[in-house]
Amino acid sequence: MFVDQLAVELLASNGGHLFDANNRPLFTERPFIEMLRFYRTLAQAAPQEWLNIKYIDQFQYFATGKALNVPVMYARAAKQIDAEATPGTNDPNHFGVMPQPVGPSGTKSYATLDGEPWVIFRSSRNIDLGKEFLKLFYRRDFYLRFCLAVPMQLTPIFRSVAESPDYLNDPFIKKWQPWQSQERQFIADNRVRPIFISDDADRLRPFLLELEESRIVSDMVFAVAKGGQDPEVAARAGQAKAEELIERLGYRRW
Repeated sequence: MFVDQLAVELLASNGGHLFDANNRPLFTERPFIEMLRFYRTLAQAAPQEWLNIKYIDQFQYFATGKALNVPVMYARAAKQIDAEATPGTNDPNHFGVMPQPVGPSGTKSYATLDGEPWVIFRSSRNIDLGKEFLKLFYRRDFYLRFCLAVPMQLTPIFRSVAESPDYLNDPFIKKWQPWQSQERQFIADNRVRPIFISDDADRLRPFLLELEESRIVSDMVFAVAKGGQDPEVAARAGQAKAEELIERLGYRRW
C-alpha cells in the first residue's frame, strides 16, 4: 500500500494521472514512465532489504541515522524521533520536513492525507447504534482527545478543532511547529489527496480499490526498482493487466 501511495504521490507531482476520462489507464504515458524511473533512482539509495522493512522500521531507521529520509512523510515519524533520536537532536532543527519533489513534467507537488470515511451498511441490524456511536465519537472533547493521541498524524477534519488553541497549544505540536505548518499549508493550498487518488475524478471510479488490491501498480514499481526491468516494458505489461481488469469489472469506456 505504501509503495502504491508514494507512486501516486510522485505521479501527481509529475503532472500525471492514473486514468483518462474514459477510465483507460495512462501507465504508458510520459509522466508515469518518469515516475517509475524516479522510483528506480530512489531504490538505488535504499537499504538492500527495503522490500521487507516493516512499517515501524522506517521511522526507527530515520530517527537513528540509518536512513536519510522517509519518502512518504508520516507525521507520526516525529513520535519515533522524539523517542529514539539522540537527545539534543530529536527536534525539527535536526529532522526537517520538505515538500514532495516536483517531477520534470509537473508544476507542483502533492501529498497524501488520510480521510475519516465511515460506512453504516443498509443491511446492518444496528444502524441507529452506529449513528449514535459516530455522534459520540465526534463529540468535541472526545474527538480532540482522539486527535491528540498522535498529534499531526491524526489531523482534525473540523476546522474548528484543527485551528483551536486546544489543539495547536499541545506541547508536541508546538515543538514540531515547522511540520505542523507545512501540513496546514498543503491543506490550505489544496495539495493533498486521499491514498491512491491522482486527481479528483478518481474519487468516483468504482474500480479504484480493486485496482489497488490487484498490486498492478506496485508490481510495476518492484519490476523496475528491484528487478531492473526497463520502465517502458514494465509500464506496457501493467497497462495490459489494468485494462483487462477494468474491462472484466465492467467499467471500460474507451
